[in-house]
Amino acid sequence: MDLTARLKSDPNDVEAMYALESSPDPEAVSMLVAATSVTDQRSPIALTLGRIAMKRPQVVAENRDAMALLVSLLGHKSQMVRAIAAYALGCTKSKKAIGPLRAVLDDKDAVVQENARKGLEQLGAAKP
Repeated sequence: MDLTARLKSDPNDVEAMYALESSPDPEAVSMLVAATSVTDQRSPIALTLGRIAMKRPQVVAENRDAMALLVSLLGHKSQMVRAIAAYALGCTKSKKAIGPLRAVLDDKDAVVQENARKGLEQLGAAKP
């Protein structure tokens, strides 16, 4: 069974989520986003989207739902999920990430703040 089929049959299959990061198919991003409607596994989804954004930023940047998911994850209760989302948004090099990244510059967690600062630097939108 291929990875997308595995994730369709079991949206909580964390191993399949992680394996999707190496899939060249842009549909992998859509599968991860779709999984959020039926699972509460935000950490592996955020991590996998972050890794995809590092390797193939345009695939994430061009997926409106993936970008919206990353922005929404900036408000997640888990510091790790927020930090990964901030990092991933910076990797996309999408100007749409500027506002959301600026909004978390004052996050209560220093790692989230730092990832937001780095993301804004990558986008050429860092404040002096």
